[in-house]
Amino acid sequence: MKRVLLGTMNRAKLESVSAVLTPLGIAVEMPRVPLEVAEGDSVQENARRKARAYAKFSRLPVLAIDNALYLEGLPDAEQPGTHVRRIPGVAGRASDEAMLAYYRALLRRLGERVRGYWVFAICLVAGGREFETLTRVPREFVSTPGATLLPGYPLESLQLDPRSGMYVSELPLAAREALWRELVGEAVQSVVARALR
Repeated sequence: MKRVLLGTMNRAKLESVSAVLTPLGIAVEMPRVPLEVAEGDSVQENARRKARAYAKFSRLPVLAIDNALYLEGLPDAEQPGTHVRRIPGVAGRASDEAMLAYYRALLRRLGERVRGYWVFAICLVAGGREFETLTRVPREFVSTPGATLLPGYPLESLQLDPRSGMYVSELPLAAREALWRELVGEAVQSVVARALR
């Protein structure tokens, strides 16, 4: 089985990526030590920097995924963009609970239902080469959260599944994995397949 190191310490992201790569015969591992990686000016640069930083200390191919959030009706200067976990009034990275409170208030200000989208940048560094892609995922957000908070992914309790209308956080695990596989996982599989041929 081939192995890939995931450039993050987010266990929820590890589970999502493992769900799409394990069926391809690729084991996904987390780093043993977190690295502090300076953010770039774009989601692509952030993914690139994370993949390069972890590749420097690993003999494995390194996959990094970074995302940015954009909400309709929000002025450009207020868009979360790549700073989804950096919220006003909170030093450093916000906790899941602080994020949920902030985005609930923001969504209430914009309306009860708000359209938006995530941009996912995917970068894999292997053998000194870089492979990358971008994918855009439209989502509908609501200001009233679902009852389930997913550790590492608090905003899933404010997003609705486009098919069922259920909160993404309340979908059965298999349905959540299928949704992620369809919206982001196929892009991850494509990058990894190109890199590890």
